[in-house]
Amino acid sequence: MAMKSSLTILFENPFWIGLFERIDSDKYEVCKMTFGRADELVGNLTAHRLCLSER
Repeated sequence: MAMKSSLTILFENPFWIGLFERIDSDKYEVCKMTFGRADELVGNLTAHRLCLSER
C-alpha cells in the first residue's frame, strides 16, 4: 500500500493551524502545528516547507 499524506490548514481565531496527516499501511500519524496570526502565516509556511524538503 502506498503512503498517503495531507496538510489541512484551519483558522481558529486568532491563529492558523496546520494538521499534517500521514497513512502508511496500518499506521496513522498526525501532527498539529500552530502557525500564528494571519500576517505571520506565509513566512512560517515557507520556513516549514524548506525544512521538510531537506529531509
